[in-house]
Amino acid sequence: MVAMLSQGHKLRQSEFGDGARAGFCLMGACQDCWVWDETGQRLRACTTMVLDGMTLRTAPPGQYWPVTPDLQLHLAATEAGS
Repeated sequence: MVAMLSQGHKLRQSEFGDGARAGFCLMGACQDCWVWDETGQRLRACTTMVLDGMTLRTAPPGQYWPVTPDLQLHLAATEAGS
């Protein structure tokens, strides 16, 4: 999480539309720091060690997650804000 936040002010946008997320509890309990790897696996940024060559996503990859109407809006907003 520290590596990601050193490059920006947030880890991701909330999938519920209530703003940016950057971690809260810092021990893996609040689930506020979810990020995704290239395979679509969801990871907690606060408890995942960064490995050399690791690629993380701040939005769920659509090809691995069902694209519901709310996720489609979230992905569109994320792309527009990039």
